[in-house]
Amino acid sequence: MYSEWYQQWLQSGKTYGNGQNGTTAVLDHHNKVYGKDFSYYQFADLFKVEDYDPEAWAKLFEQSGAKYVVLTSKHHDGFALWPSKEATKAFGRPWNAMDAASKRDVLGDLTAAVKKTSVKMGFYYSLYEWYNPLYANKQYHEYVTTHMIPS
Repeated sequence: MYSEWYQQWLQSGKTYGNGQNGTTAVLDHHNKVYGKDFSYYQFADLFKVEDYDPEAWAKLFEQSGAKYVVLTSKHHDGFALWPSKEATKAFGRPWNAMDAASKRDVLGDLTAAVKKTSVKMGFYYSLYEWYNPLYANKQYHEYVTTHMIPS
């Protein structure tokens, strides 16, 4: 199954696409592996990055001949790989790498390491968040001004 849609499939209870239309395969898997009461947001508690070595990654990128690297800094679920009080506030629980189990600025650490090499650093940043309460309730102006680009 294509994991990018895990949260959607989990919360809707139905899987679609990938030849799995209308099945409960993801929900069934989730309940079996993590339990029925394990929320999608509890995955932040498991994100520990204990083997994360940004210096080694940066060297590997350079040695491979890469000219640039692009990290997904925040995807559609709103989890930020940098310290983001807005992400944690929006979801009412630690929802960024610094506040979650990793206790680390994953994005900042990799950026600093890559900047020591000849490789260019880039970021993918999802503009919208499917389950952010402001976005989900179509309060787009408030979403942008208080969450996405707070003053």
